[in-house]
Amino acid sequence: MLNRCKKTALIAWVGAALLAASIALAAKLPKGYLGEKESQKILDKAVTVRLDPDLSQLTPGEAAAVEKLIEVGKILHGLYVDSRHIQARSSLDALEKLDAELGSPPGTRNLIDLYRLAKGPVVRNLDN
Repeated sequence: MLNRCKKTALIAWVGAALLAASIALAAKLPKGYLGEKESQKILDKAVTVRLDPDLSQLTPGEAAAVEKLIEVGKILHGLYVDSRHIQARSSLDALEKLDAELGSPPGTRNLIDLYRLAKGPVVRNLDN
């Protein structure tokens, strides 16, 4: 796990990269964004755990309950992100729009992954 200082640094770095997304959308990553290699270096130091259980054995009621829990989780996560940084959602929205416009290149996908890793738009490198 990342220690507190590294998490804070990571958060500050992603923010710097993502705040630019709310200002300018272009055919390539705007100046000031972390490049693909820089963002990949940070992501390579992180461990990603994906939970993908087999839900086929759930009853219809249980499956409906899981869907509701996911909806509520998204709402609560949005509130959490808003509490961390005033431009968090708008930065992610702008970055996702840029990603779609560019055809989801690795550079923008990395920035989106960094945003999620940092739980917001502010990240610094792991050495700070």
